Amino acid sequence: MTSTRQRIVDAAVELFARQGYTRTTVGQIEAAAGLTPRAGGFYKHFPSKDAVLEVALEQQTEAVDAVVAGLSQSPLGDTPAELRLLARVALHELDSERDLLRIVMKDGEQFPDLRREFFERFPRRGYGLAQDWLRRRLGEHSREVADPESLAAVLMGGLVHFFLMETVFGQPPPGTDRERFLDAWVRSTRALLSTLPAATPKEATA
Repeated sequence: MTSTRQRIVDAAVELFARQGYTRTTVGQIEAAAGLTPRAGGFYKHFPSKDAVLEVALEQQTEAVDAVVAGLSQSPLGDTPAELRLLARVALHELDSERDLLRIVMKDGEQFPDLRREFFERFPRRGYGLAQDWLRRRLGEHSREVADPESLAAVLMGGLVHFFLMETVFGQPPPGTDRERFLDAWVRSTRALLSTLPAATPKEATA
């Protein structure tokens, strides 16, 4: 059974995402969480709306931590299967961050600290994980790339674009769906990685 505290968090995030942080009142959050509006139920659990949003960010961060830990403990070794799993996980995580992203999109200009914190917790970390995976995978296959950060951004860019199309327009890019997109992403990523030059052997040190 969902606790009152968690119901408040869930209701607040949904309202912030739909109508904006500033326009959402504590009474609206209480009503959406099943509490009597303006009866003090909210303040028994949180001192402010800011505190609710901080808890939501922490919970999402913990969820990402758990996924990353699971991936690191389950190396597949098979490139197509590993790529498909990584792409699915990335899209799943983006899906789970959708309401938080909508809050940032609505109120980021007004609350730059929120925008900065969201970026550090999720996009920066996600791209960093992609860069680490790319370096590791290329090293295992004795290939090298001059600019792994930019290549990782190119690979992640396709996934982010697909997610944003669904988020902004409520549907995927015209003429495709998620499974077909994943098929194409895996094929194109494998093809791209296969074109990278072989790593230059390191000279033996004296």
